[in-house]
Amino acid sequence: MYIHWIATSPEFRGQNLVAEIVSWAKTYSKQNHKQFIRMDTVGENTPLINYYKKCGFDFLGLVKLGNTDGLPGRYHNAELSLFEIDLSDRN
Repeated sequence: MYIHWIATSPEFRGQNLVAEIVSWAKTYSKQNHKQFIRMDTVGENTPLINYYKKCGFDFLGLVKLGNTDGLPGRYHNAELSLFEIDLSDRN
């Protein structure tokens, strides 16, 4: 399963909504026989990396995108931080 985008309106910050999304994604993925939950974020944002790690993701590192034709502008000349939850490692 791939979580494409998580954005939180400022008025809802601090309500642990990412943890709720991750909880739902784990249940959905297990029910649909998916081994991984994956996502990315643009750039090397250390506080965000640490937050996603706190939510259960493993930080896999940074990758420089190659051909970004057809992708939104935020991906042009971007590095992505990659994340994964391996459900085979968890009960």
